[in-house]
Amino acid sequence: MESLSQLGIQWSLLIAQTVNFVILFGVLSYFAYRPMLKFLDERSAKIEQGLRDAELAKKRLEEVAQEESAILGNAHKEAKDLLIKADTVAKERSAGILLDAQKSADRFLEDAKKQSAEMTKQMVSDAQKELAGVVVIAVEKIIREKISSGSDEVFLQKTLKDIQL
Repeated sequence: MESLSQLGIQWSLLIAQTVNFVILFGVLSYFAYRPMLKFLDERSAKIEQGLRDAELAKKRLEEVAQEESAILGNAHKEAKDLLIKADTVAKERSAGILLDAQKSADRFLEDAKKQSAEMTKQMVSDAQKELAGVVVIAVEKIIREKISSGSDEVFLQKTLKDIQL
């Protein structure tokens, strides 16, 4: 111990400094070190929670992206189906319109044929009436000529010339 005193170390001061160090260490650990550790633990917990939240947000973002792509896929499919349905309906309506137009044209042709037949009948009837009138006139002339003269051939040619006018 003497060797320590030769170095200038006094036991009483060493013990007092040790007691002061222990007291200071206790006070600092209670008032500074523990709050600092508590603060660091809280900070670590917040960082870990932030990382967990970021991971959850990333997973949720991926889920939303998948849902979005599924919804867009369904929307495209529905749009395609609607276009196909609209095209089918348009073709059906077009076919219906064409069928109606064909029926209308057929009715028009049938009506025209009926009118033509009626006009033909009317013209034949009118021609028959005229011919009957001409025949009656010709017969009357023949009978008059027969009564007044004896030459049939001359009379027949004269009558034909009169009928042809």
